[in-house]
Amino acid sequence: MLKTAENSLLLGVFVLACFYDNGIFAFYPSLSTISPGYSPPLHQSRSTCHAATGSDETYASSDPSTTRSQFLQSTIALLLASSPAHAFDGGVGGLGKTKPETGVVLFSDLSAPVQNAAGIVSAELNIQNQPVLVTFQTPWPLLPTTGGLEARDLQQAESAFVQVVTENVPKENPLTKQSMKKLLMTSVFNQQGKFSAYGQPIDIKVKGTDDAAVFAVSFTTFTPGMRESERQTLIKYSSVGSAIVLLITGTTSIRYRKQEPVFQAVAKSFTAVAAPSSKMR
Repeated sequence: MLKTAENSLLLGVFVLACFYDNGIFAFYPSLSTISPGYSPPLHQSRSTCHAATGSDETYASSDPSTTRSQFLQSTIALLLASSPAHAFDGGVGGLGKTKPETGVVLFSDLSAPVQNAAGIVSAELNIQNQPVLVTFQTPWPLLPTTGGLEARDLQQAESAFVQVVTENVPKENPLTKQSMKKLLMTSVFNQQGKFSAYGQPIDIKVKGTDDAAVFAVSFTTFTPGMRESERQTLIKYSSVGSAIVLLITGTTSIRYRKQEPVFQAVAKSFTAVAAPSSKMR
């Protein structure tokens, strides 16, 4: 995976070098800030970058006041510096996808998630066309703009979010460590999962706890710079009909050790129960 990312960066640098040699950036004066000292072109040349770009157009060439080395150094620095700038759910460090598939669907526009002064989050979800009331208590604020149901520390990596699983649900009850891992691999840790922005998590380990409904799950994710980040979570599940609702709460492994009682309390507070139906719905 790291080799693939490196190859992509090298290809990008090659294309940029090719563009520089043939002045492709001359048509975009606003991009002159990429390289200090860049000024409008003084002459014309024809691109020979067809192999890299698939194009054989005529571009204004780069001004000689900026050397090729300066241009590439400035551009690479800009690319690396801007990589973490994308918006990601899941805490500081860009360890969550912008729009992960969590399976969370509100039952109606009137059932938007709320959080009271005690930190209790509640929401009515639509799970297999049935209303399900989900609650949990957290010291972190509820995110009103996320596409799912999540509370998180806005300065650190601590978070808690809900995942709804309606497909490939294990038949075991209670779930075993093996069945929980299989469930996570097809939901939380799949390619569309919250922790898979830069590749699916690796080194996934599932352990039981004193509570049969809570599992301690450790894994490794990848940051925008393709560095490994070890994570530790507690995952509690609740069966609702033929579906399973998960609460995932955790942070980086280093921070988790100092706050384990907090995550235990968050996991313990989680409930998901089918709401009574009525003719009004």
